[in-house]
Amino acid sequence: MTHFDTEATICAIATGYENGCRGAVRLAGRSVLSILEKAQQIPDSLRTARSPTRSAVEWDLNAPFGLLPVDIWYWPTVRSYTGTPAIELHTLGHQLLLQRILDQLCEAGARLAMPGEFTLRAFLAGQMDLTQCEAVLGVIDAQSQDALEISLRQLAGGLSGPLASLRQSLIELLADLEAGLDFVEEDIQFISREQTLDRIAKARGMVEFLSQQLDQRHSGKQSPAVVLLGLPNAGKSSLANALAKANAAIVSDLAGTTRDFVRVPCQLQHGTVDVIDTAGIQATGVEPALLPEVDWLAQLHSQQQRDDADLILYCIDSRLEKSAKLHQLKLAFAIQDRQNAVNAPTANASMKSSSKVWIVWTKDDLNDPEDNHASMASTLGSLPSYVTSSFDQELLDCLRNGLDAWLLGRNDELTSVAPMTATRCRASLRTAVESLQAAFESADSRLGDEIVASELRLALEHLAEVAGEVYTDDVLDSLFSRFCIGK
Repeated sequence: MTHFDTEATICAIATGYENGCRGAVRLAGRSVLSILEKAQQIPDSLRTARSPTRSAVEWDLNAPFGLLPVDIWYWPTVRSYTGTPAIELHTLGHQLLLQRILDQLCEAGARLAMPGEFTLRAFLAGQMDLTQCEAVLGVIDAQSQDALEISLRQLAGGLSGPLASLRQSLIELLADLEAGLDFVEEDIQFISREQTLDRIAKARGMVEFLSQQLDQRHSGKQSPAVVLLGLPNAGKSSLANALAKANAAIVSDLAGTTRDFVRVPCQLQHGTVDVIDTAGIQATGVEPALLPEVDWLAQLHSQQQRDDADLILYCIDSRLEKSAKLHQLKLAFAIQDRQNAVNAPTANASMKSSSKVWIVWTKDDLNDPEDNHASMASTLGSLPSYVTSSFDQELLDCLRNGLDAWLLGRNDELTSVAPMTATRCRASLRTAVESLQAAFESADSRLGDEIVASELRLALEHLAEVAGEVYTDDVLDSLFSRFCIGK
């Protein structure tokens, strides 16, 4: 795939092999205009064009077809998709007509394009990087709206942008360290040890974030996990059933009915989330090891689900006394603070998630209507808050709409990449994390800036592989052999 003549002028049908209202034939190479002139008479406006030009002609297909109206789109300079002069012929989309035009172009000196050859030329000309080429294939192969949007975002630089920013930050850090090495005898310091550690930690956090997202997609996890936490008998099971519109969790007035977690799918407008009902949180001060074994295991499972949650709905019974409600609110805010502390290294302007904990007031149908839950929660801080009742569809729909908006925003916020990009990048990202960790430990142990700099160079090399700036013929063959002809 990577060893053909890149100087030849290539052509192909660019709109698939099914009949349609409109179709296009694509032509790219330095000789596109001369080949077009051999195939047909063309207007003078094309011969003198110095910028993208459109011209309408009557294309002679000869007997038995005769004349065919064709729009000629001409890019005379390297500012085209392939980085070479290019032409597209747009006309009626019947395959017989398009194939006849293609035959005439080949008779005039063009060569039939190989699969992916147009995009490969764009790549070799520096018009796009490898991740964007993979996104082109993702657009072609997309089987759903979400898959299409992921590939379109990547094609527009959705992955290249964060990577470029990250690499630039590391290059600047490396320059500062190497400048200090040049003046080591003069004892001139361009960057302090604390600044070095801080910048390496932030870079490592960003790479870990990218790596975790790719691993998550690869792990086969189908839906985000929305975990219900709260005291026993706080209405979690009823809420799980109501959200999922199923009787999956056991509902009882007896506290402690749920001993293991129950996972039920909840279909929303923009996708599916897994609602996870967990055992009620034990009273504060009770050591888990002192609980009966089954209760201890239930608490362990709840903690594991909380740690793995994409979103936590902290359920508080609306009927509790005010002091008990405030205590539960403080627990919810403490969980949110703990999550913020865990995720702090990966937080940055483009990747920062919204609150991981929401307050959900349950059993509102049994509550005093004079209670103002939102006011009570606002005294402690800012967390999303919803009032619900398993018997009030309007309140449930409000929560479901909130979850749907969260899911949509989460899909946009994740570093979404085409599947092939994820496969290629995963190992490089993990190795980059290891190099940055080694750089951090070297700086922290004062092993010398030259050791830190060498680890940063390794990290930059691995990130260059992710960005598609370092590649092998095998990588190109693997990618472009999957393309269809004409792309």
